[in-house]
Amino acid sequence: MAGFPDRLQLSQLALTGAANGTDLTVAVAGGKATSIGSVSIAGTGIHDISLAAAVGTFTMTNVGFHDLTVGDVRTAFQLVGDGHDLTVGNILAEATIGLTGNEHDVTLGTVQTGAGVTLAGTEHDFTAGDIRGNFTVTASFHDGTVGKVYTGGHVILQAVGHQFTTASKKAANATWSGFDLALADGGSSHSIRPPTGRR
Repeated sequence: MAGFPDRLQLSQLALTGAANGTDLTVAVAGGKATSIGSVSIAGTGIHDISLAAAVGTFTMTNVGFHDLTVGDVRTAFQLVGDGHDLTVGNILAEATIGLTGNEHDVTLGTVQTGAGVTLAGTEHDFTAGDIRGNFTVTASFHDGTVGKVYTGGHVILQAVGHQFTTASKKAANATWSGFDLALADGGSSHSIRPPTGRR
C-alpha cells in the first residue's frame, strides 16, 4: 500500500498436522517486502518451508525439516528439532534466536545491537554476518564463520571442532587473556577452551 510499506502483512500463520511431505511457502508478487506477526508449526515433519517475509515470532518444536528459509527476525525465533538447511535473515535489535537440535548447515544474517543468538544443538557448519550483539555456541560444530565482530559484539564458543573464522583480526598486540581475545573491530571472542592458532 503506497505510503504504508509494511501494511502488506499477516498477523498470524499457524500450521498443524505437518507431515514429511508438507511444503509451506509464503511469497509476495513482485518480491515486495512483507511480514508475519507470528508463525507456529506443529506436526511430525515438514519438507520445505520458505517464508519470504520478516517474522515477529517463529516457533517450531520437534518437527523435522529439510529446508527452512525465513526473512528477518524481529522478536524471537525458537527452533527445537532436527533439520538439514536453515537460512534466516538479519536478527534485528533486541531479537533472539534459539536453536536446539541437529542442523547440518545454518546461515544467519547480521546480529544487530542487543540481539542474541544461541546455537545449543549440534550444528555441522554455521555462517553468520557481522556481530554487534551476542552470538553463543554451546555445543560442538565442525566449521563456523562470522563476519566482523564490532564494539558491543561478543562471540562465545563452547568448543571448536575443525575451525572457527571471523573477518575481524585480533586487536594489535592482543593475546588470549584467560578465555578472551580482543578483536580489532572492537568486539571480543570468548572460548571455554581457547583455540590455539585461531584468529
